[in-house]
Amino acid sequence: MMLSSLSSVAQKHLTFMGVPLDGTISTFQKKIADKGVSYNPKLSKIFPVGCRAFDGIFAGHKAEIIVYYDNKSKIVYRAKAVYTETSEEYCNQLYDEIKNSLSQKYDGEETDSEISNEEGIDRPVFRVYPSDDFGTKYGEIDLYQQRDAVNLIYPNYYSLHIDYIDLKNYFDHQDKVADDL
Repeated sequence: MMLSSLSSVAQKHLTFMGVPLDGTISTFQKKIADKGVSYNPKLSKIFPVGCRAFDGIFAGHKAEIIVYYDNKSKIVYRAKAVYTETSEEYCNQLYDEIKNSLSQKYDGEETDSEISNEEGIDRPVFRVYPSDDFGTKYGEIDLYQQRDAVNLIYPNYYSLHIDYIDLKNYFDHQDKVADDL
């Protein structure tokens, strides 16, 4: 019995919208579609193989949802929600709101830091590492803001990214990529 409980703990996966990041892209897509998320073929064409784009509501706000999967196994390892806003102030408020919600929901290690973007401007990034009852990290969630400086039509748009990475499936994906080298 102890071995089976250790086995189930070892296979814990991060969830996105309540859906574990552990199945195939087809299964994952169906589950988020059941939650009102719709496939966006136009946006999906912009991304490389192994990514699909969707539109929907995430944490109460309209978002673009990007799902990453291993192209060979089709196993999902990452999903992110991206909010696009015209107001830096609103983007900052949303950042604080979501940061507080993530801190309350996930019991695990948290970090606050800054990273530089392409223009060399520092921006805050908040990371939380959900862990199981034994303290083993099974996921990483990154929250950060970005200013869309390259968009010529809307140069002052801001985006807020909430990036969920299932560590087991991410490392499995990286191993498969390394096998190709």
